[in-house]
Amino acid sequence: MVDSYTTDTNQVKTSAENIHEVGKAAYSIQGVFDDGVRGSDGWWGTSDSFARSVGPRTTEETGTTASTVLTLMTAVVRIADGTHANATSITDTQALNTEAINASDVYTGGTTGTGDSDATSGRH
Repeated sequence: MVDSYTTDTNQVKTSAENIHEVGKAAYSIQGVFDDGVRGSDGWWGTSDSFARSVGPRTTEETGTTASTVLTLMTAVVRIADGTHANATSITDTQALNTEAINASDVYTGGTTGTGDSDATSGRH
């Protein structure tokens, strides 16, 4: 069993920021996809049976693909943002606890300030 758990929260934050940037950059893929689709829109024709069969299905599939890509990119950015927020919360909590420890009698070696030990004065 592991006796302790530690992590480099600064590295977690940096990695989360990198993932966030990747997610944001991926949004540009949506534009490339949309441009590519627009460039081939209507290739199936307009009035024959093939056009009536393929056109609506192709339009639907293109819309579904675009929606899926957008959802995935948004998820990546949100996961990165959540990871960064959690790492910040950890470091903020650590800082507050460290400040509290430093401000307490425990930090002064367990004395009450009068030379009496906390153990003999009833303080714990």
